[in-house]
Amino acid sequence: MAMSNNTLPFDVRTVPLSAKNLVEASAGTGKTFSIGILILRMILEKKIPLENQLIVTYTNFAVAELQERIRAFIKEAYNAATDRPCHEPLIQKLIADTPDKEGLKDLLRGALLLLDEAPIMTIHGFCQQMLFEFAFETGQPFQLELQTNVDEFIDNTINTFWRKELSLLPVNMLELKDMETIRKMLKELFTKGLAGTYFSGHSSIGDNLDVSYYWAAMQQAQADLVAKKEMILVYAAQHKAALLADLVQAGKSAEKAFVDKIDDPEQLFAQAFKGLTDKKVAGYFLKLKSPYWQLFAEYLALRTAIAEQTHLVTDVLLLRAQRDYLPLLKEKIRQSNVLTFDAMILNLHKAIVIENNEKLCALIREKYKVVFIDEFQDTDIIQFQLFKKLFVDQPEENEGTLFLIGDPKQSIYAFRNADVESYLYASTLVSNKYSMNTNFRSSQSMIHAANHFFNAAGAAAFGYEESDTQKIVYHTVAAKHSTRKLLKGGVEQKESLFFAPGKNESVAFEGICGEIAALLHPANGYQLQADEDTPARAVRPEDIAILVRQTKFGRSIKQELQKLNIPAVNIDDSKVLDTKEAQDISLILQAMIQPNIKNVKSALYLTFLNELYREAAGTAIDIFTVDDSALLALFSEYHQLIMEQKIFQALMKLFNDFNLQQQFSKNFGKQRVLSNIMQLAELLHQQQYRKALNADELWVWLRQATGDKVAGDEFTLQIESDEHAVQILTLHKSKGLEYPIVFVYGVHTQPDIKEQQLHTLKTENGNRILKLKPDLNEKEQQQLLKNEDQELRRLIYVAITRAAYRCYIYYSTDKFAGKPLHQLMQTIPADSGIVTEYSSTATGAIYRSGHADGITAIDLNLKRAEQSRAHWGLYSYSALSIKHEFEPKPYSNELKAYDQFIFNQLERGADIGTKLHELFEQVDFQKDYTQPQPDYLSNKLLQSFDTTERGKEVDHSLQIAQLLHHVLNARISINNTSFTLAAIPAGKRLNELEFMFPLQQEQSVQNLLLLLQHYDTGIQDKYQQLNGMMTGFIDLLFEHEGRCYILDWKSNYLGFELKDYEGLNLEQAMHHNQYTLQYLIYTVAVHKFLKQRMGDAYDYEQHFGGAIYVFLRGARAGQGSGIFTDRPDKIFIEALEKVLKERS
Repeated sequence: MAMSNNTLPFDVRTVPLSAKNLVEASAGTGKTFSIGILILRMILEKKIPLENQLIVTYTNFAVAELQERIRAFIKEAYNAATDRPCHEPLIQKLIADTPDKEGLKDLLRGALLLLDEAPIMTIHGFCQQMLFEFAFETGQPFQLELQTNVDEFIDNTINTFWRKELSLLPVNMLELKDMETIRKMLKELFTKGLAGTYFSGHSSIGDNLDVSYYWAAMQQAQADLVAKKEMILVYAAQHKAALLADLVQAGKSAEKAFVDKIDDPEQLFAQAFKGLTDKKVAGYFLKLKSPYWQLFAEYLALRTAIAEQTHLVTDVLLLRAQRDYLPLLKEKIRQSNVLTFDAMILNLHKAIVIENNEKLCALIREKYKVVFIDEFQDTDIIQFQLFKKLFVDQPEENEGTLFLIGDPKQSIYAFRNADVESYLYASTLVSNKYSMNTNFRSSQSMIHAANHFFNAAGAAAFGYEESDTQKIVYHTVAAKHSTRKLLKGGVEQKESLFFAPGKNESVAFEGICGEIAALLHPANGYQLQADEDTPARAVRPEDIAILVRQTKFGRSIKQELQKLNIPAVNIDDSKVLDTKEAQDISLILQAMIQPNIKNVKSALYLTFLNELYREAAGTAIDIFTVDDSALLALFSEYHQLIMEQKIFQALMKLFNDFNLQQQFSKNFGKQRVLSNIMQLAELLHQQQYRKALNADELWVWLRQATGDKVAGDEFTLQIESDEHAVQILTLHKSKGLEYPIVFVYGVHTQPDIKEQQLHTLKTENGNRILKLKPDLNEKEQQQLLKNEDQELRRLIYVAITRAAYRCYIYYSTDKFAGKPLHQLMQTIPADSGIVTEYSSTATGAIYRSGHADGITAIDLNLKRAEQSRAHWGLYSYSALSIKHEFEPKPYSNELKAYDQFIFNQLERGADIGTKLHELFEQVDFQKDYTQPQPDYLSNKLLQSFDTTERGKEVDHSLQIAQLLHHVLNARISINNTSFTLAAIPAGKRLNELEFMFPLQQEQSVQNLLLLLQHYDTGIQDKYQQLNGMMTGFIDLLFEHEGRCYILDWKSNYLGFELKDYEGLNLEQAMHHNQYTLQYLIYTVAVHKFLKQRMGDAYDYEQHFGGAIYVFLRGARAGQGSGIFTDRPDKIFIEALEKVLKERS
């Protein structure tokens, strides 16, 4: 098919579902929505099942987002196809326009069942699946274990190299700082070497990697240097008069600098050396004619030669490590039978691209008829070659459909080898190019400012020349939300992009914080209005994000915000085990394990316990006033718990005994500390649970982990509180996110090319290499500078396009001239909604008290009308219910096979709960799943819980069949009747029944609370009045023998014995989770529903059967374990219905 040079506007409703396409999705243009619709259209229009559509993206977060969106769209389509409510008009129209209605319901139902197996994955996930699925074709060993972190292998290899190579070098060959730098370089060299990027040394080295050769040259140069200095000193001692005369003729500055040193050759030498090696050499040195200065020039040339020889030694060492030890590292990894992330891609690339395995290509193309590659601008050269061979270079007679989707303007991950040139090259290979140019994120004024800012610079906006054939071009975008506004005192603010200069970073930081204070101060009247139908509301801290180039900038800004008591959180990759709180918990854990007076006092005086006391009392704990015996008794109680492998319970008891939650809550600035402590408690519990560690082993693990570099999301600092806080994060982390108001710092300058750092370059043949600065030729240096210049321009684009209403860019004027931001600002047109010399207006006002007890009460009389509106909203059981602290349950290894699966192996948490809900939505209650299943869909249901362990598929279909058997045949006893779910036909079931009914209790919730006391339940204290709509979803409403029953599936883990799911234990679980409140609300909803459906014929006693809660882990066939039932009295439900809608 002929290639098109024109870029067409993208319309997700009409774009052809064929050929090879590239879609440029500018920031905020609804990329994820469009991908979801395209996938749905493929199912509806092309009848291509979900399992034949490959969707590749670049992060696990993006995978989850796509899965959620596709799941929602297919479910909406299924609802529309089965005449159920569909909330997406476009999907409703797609279903209505589908000509062949025959089989549409089954097609979508099949897609719903296969959602968990849909090939939505990261590039690494795709490569891993292809390697394992086509192990024979790729030459992949079987039973490889996936290992995401190979630092231990790398560190061991570095240590081997150090021992065999560096430790044998002459002592004075390299300085200590050079050795430390080499170690860091070795880490990067091995890490990137595993990913296929290799070091290239100085061109003069060639194949000669004998260190002794360069050491001999260094020794000779050092000897010459000593001799040359001696000549300089002798000359100075013998020719004082001539030297003085030379200084006099050179001018007063020269004479003043050296005249008092003329009698001491050593001092003269030191002064001359300092003057000639300063960054800015004084001009008088050019006037000095004495042979002394010629000798000094020769001396400095020798020093340069030694530095060059030292650098060559560094090059040689790195090349030797690469030649001799990188293969050793790869072999160690191979022998360990592990597969790394880098190896996944390289192994598949080798089979597909290097070995040109056409059979394998054909198999993969046959498997995936449609391919979507999301975030394509983040592709590196290896990945691009792989995708190109598989999906671009397809034979025309067997061509599939390909969509490459991304935004080259947001390619900001060069440090991860993202190659924007691959995107630009791909644009020349596709059949069609599209551009998504409607922004769903930002206000019209914000988009207007961005359009002017980038369009004014033309091709130079992203660092290209107009004559460049392949370049990034800014496409003007339109605003979807034209009525979105930022107001001040009720007046719309037309300016949306502000550039604020400052002489240095501290001035900029003060300006940022002052402006945030001004935005938040009620007297200034800043408000956000989403649309004309929504009332404007005041700007809140959570509306604001600060995007920085480096994490250290964010920490400094947070400190400034804390001075104004403005709540803020840092979102970064710091590890909780690197915090002081980790060291504190280690001391506390030691005292719990060995509760002697020394350990206990260390835990008391050297940790956050003493800091909290000091803050509350104004002084540290007095060692002489503490009751030692009481302390020992307290820590002995913790000791008893921790010896029973109850670390979480022990720590929670300590937190309660010392009232930590309340103490920390008094100071908003301490939320970071509290968050770290709670995260550490959870981590310790996880380690104890997963590895069955005793108390001593757990303490050893914590001690070692605090000193090591650990990898894993669970170790990353959790956000202390994002409920009402300014968010501070790096520009790279902000990509894909949006915020109402954005502050930016750090895009005004770019670092110089560093000497002792490995730089990544791309060669003419597309390979990536590593080089040190002294090894770069002029062309390479220019390429590196140009790449950094262009990426900084793309960072500026990402920064500006995060903002929905307003963006501030703060910059330091020092070294600003000529930098990309400075150049872009020169072309800003007038009347563009851009302010170029903005000066922040700091109010000096404190946002709020830093202590909770300083918050004043609201004047209810003055605010009554406002509160009436503010309290209107949507309510649900989960919103109203009182939250209880999570307390982990013990586990057991001594269980029967099914109990082992249901109690220990089956995952816990919200995700597994969702999967189990979906399972019971799909199954036929009257089918026996323990028998062989002849139909495809039943088998897919049973296999939907299969897992992968060490690269090997683990079949859980037998256990899932047992689960279904137990649950569907469990005895349900309620209201003097007994039955099983196996008696309920499909036609008598309604899954996921949504309800919504009005709440009109405007005065008080006191009547409601009094009524709920009959069931020993209540609602959260923050709800003083309820006015709006009660909404929710009932898992299952079914009819049995003329009565309707509510049923809710619960996947909660209550313990590893059936008694944990019976009697009082079950009632406690219902009470603890406030499920009582839930089924009371559900009963009112069903009561109203049945009255509406049946009219006067409805009778509560006759037609409503009651509420059933099935705790799936505890349900057993023929027994009542795991089953909670209740039918509230008619009088109570009618009273509750009345209270919920009463008006005064």
